[in-house]
This record gives sequence, structure tokens and C-alpha cells, in this order.
Amino acid sequence: PGLVRLLKSFLGRRYEVECAGDGNEALRKIGARHYDIIISDLHLQGMSGMAVFREALRGDGTIKGRYLFMTGDLSPEYKPFFELNDLPCLYKPFSLEEIDDRIRRILHP
Repeated sequence: PGLVRLLKSFLGRRYEVECAGDGNEALRKIGARHYDIIISDLHLQGMSGMAVFREALRGDGTIKGRYLFMTGDLSPEYKPFFELNDLPCLYKPFSLEEIDDRIRRILHP
């Protein structure tokens, strides 16, 4: 929750930001409207970030290029998921400048 508040405050200065309380809410929101970028942790309440991504991808094949993951979990089991889906991931801790740079690269390739 603290990281969500920090990111919302920081990113909200330049972007319209919406947050979801858990994976199920995130999936409902993603299905209800278009987002230019989706930032997700791997570990969410109710549904994992990977499961949210897979379900969202079924509904919108273009979502892959608009996704950014973040995680503090450096388990090697996640690396193939990121590589197979060509998904960027920020590993915690990261700086606000790093997330800002990643967002700009996604929005303006």
C-alpha cells in the first residue's frame, strides 16, 4: 500500500492514475476500459500478476506492449515468463526515475 500511494502521488503529477486493490479488481478494470500502460506487481491479493496479465491478454492482444511488472521476488522461475512474453520488469527497490524512464519508453517507443 505504501508503494502504491507513492507511485500514485508521483505519477499522478503527469498522468491519470487508477489503482486496484487486488488482482480481481485489476482484471475488472482492465476489461472495462483502455489503459495506455498497466503497472503490476507479480504478487497481488486474490490473483497473481501473471494470471491477471494472461487473462487480460486474452481480452486484448495489444496489452502486451503496455504492461510493466515490478517485483521484489528474484526467484528464477519468473524469468522465463518475462522472456517468453517480452515483458519489462523493474526489480525492487527501484528509483522513481527508473519507473519514469520505463513508462516513457513504453508510451513512446
